[in-house]
Amino acid sequence: MANEFEPGESGAQDSGGIEVPTPSGAPVSSAGRRLARAATLVMVATALSRVLGYAREVVQAALFGAGMQVDAYRVAAQLPNLFRIMLADAAISAAFIPVLSSFLARGEEDEGWRFVSTVTNLMALVFLGVIAFGMVLASPLVNILAPGFAANSAKHELSVYLTRIMFPALLFMAGSGIVQGILNSYDRFFVGAISPVLWNIVIIASMVMFGHRYGIVSLAAGLTIATVAQFLFQVPFIGKPLRKYRPVIDLHHPGVREFLGLLVPIVLSAATTDINTVVDSRFASLLGEGSVASLGYAIRVFMVPTGVFGVAIATVLYPTLSRQATRKEYSELRKNLSAGIRMTIALIAPVTVFFVAFALPIVRLLFERGKFTASASLMTASPLLYYCLGLVAMSVATLLNRAFYAMKDSRTPLVVAVVSIVVNYVGDWVLMRALPLAYRNLGLPASFAWLGYGHGGIALSTSTVVLFQALALAYLFRRKFGPIEGRSVLAVSARTLAASLVALVPAYFAYAELSRAVAGTLGLLAGIVASLAVFCGLYLALAILFKVREVSTGLSLVLSRIRGARKD
Repeated sequence: MANEFEPGESGAQDSGGIEVPTPSGAPVSSAGRRLARAATLVMVATALSRVLGYAREVVQAALFGAGMQVDAYRVAAQLPNLFRIMLADAAISAAFIPVLSSFLARGEEDEGWRFVSTVTNLMALVFLGVIAFGMVLASPLVNILAPGFAANSAKHELSVYLTRIMFPALLFMAGSGIVQGILNSYDRFFVGAISPVLWNIVIIASMVMFGHRYGIVSLAAGLTIATVAQFLFQVPFIGKPLRKYRPVIDLHHPGVREFLGLLVPIVLSAATTDINTVVDSRFASLLGEGSVASLGYAIRVFMVPTGVFGVAIATVLYPTLSRQATRKEYSELRKNLSAGIRMTIALIAPVTVFFVAFALPIVRLLFERGKFTASASLMTASPLLYYCLGLVAMSVATLLNRAFYAMKDSRTPLVVAVVSIVVNYVGDWVLMRALPLAYRNLGLPASFAWLGYGHGGIALSTSTVVLFQALALAYLFRRKFGPIEGRSVLAVSARTLAASLVALVPAYFAYAELSRAVAGTLGLLAGIVASLAVFCGLYLALAILFKVREVSTGLSLVLSRIRGARKD
């Protein structure tokens, strides 16, 4: 389930062919060290953007809580986000960059810019049509996305109004994606990575200055203004090559044909992911007020560890896997893929255990202030806990998808993604009903009622879906391309889980003692910080004791990139 209307970070992924130390011990070249330094800057910019993204959510929660206004906003953002993911992010990350880069590598810059001009003009026409479609049909589209809003005319009308405010941002989202693709093709990565910082700052400023007067409209309008600002900020950094742009559409250009050929399967795969998000929101709209909003806040927290660890590992390994596939070094590719999966599990499994155990305190610390009440914390903690059960599976599925793309197989991930739509739909329908029923039959104390919220079942369905995707992709990869050291993966999983559970016990006691000893938010902060410190320290010690070598490999990978950046 994707975040709503978050600017893409394709510029930070799969673009550099970065030669970094892999689990098989590949050396770091001089060019690789330069790119590693650029990657380090990109990572810092991305981390700053995520921090500001969290700050944006905190301001939103404090001003608007988790009620009707945020429900309406989350639904209004769904369709624009779906079109952005399908037509902008997928187009740039999967097809635009490699095609333009190939022209530049051959010294055919003029031909490359004819390709750029054609794609830019085509996408402008497509998005203008999509914007007109979305604004005219906003009301029936909201009915499809959130049938539960029909009983509340004020919520329905607000969703329609916000949809019409945000749809024009699509044109500039697409423009920003193209600009990032151009910059990355010229090995300029930092501008695209830092631009979401500006995006978040503008939205936060809009809410702070106008939120009390205009309510949630200040967020929707701020998003549109921020998107325009992000696009205008990046364009000047293209420099002199921008003069080669022409108002042409050459559908017979070989680069355009290659671009469209690469685009279709990736767009379909991306669409299935966001279709699942739309389905989730549709079911949540049938539940109590605040359910859609709570899912959105939970996703914001849930996506942080997947972005920091899962996507980072996939990003580092993907260029290596691609080169090994090109050179037909399939044995080495499988070893590196297996090492990446084990590293992902070793780093993310403890995060899963910690987040599941402390879901409610984390939500209270992050959001509970202003209009975000204790009740809203309970509603948000429920889906967060169930989302986090799928953290490892989501990260492993991301890496396996990249492995299939490295092997030039985009059909298999597409088939798995399409099947996941059916699994998700059935899971949403069943679990949003079964979870509350299970809670009542178990006879748990009233203080645990939040574990049985219906929209928590929707989040549990998402975790079930990503587990299905990870297992299906692993099975199909093994069947098509050979084994990926499954026994080693299972052994690391068992040792990692054991170390995490053992480390959790003293961490929980540390939290309980400090939160009781110090009152209020300060006690909550002290308790979580202390428990996290105890948990991390014990987990690292136990990982060494249990011989989970992937933890030290992951830390060495990060340190080597930093050392490489310093030496260059």
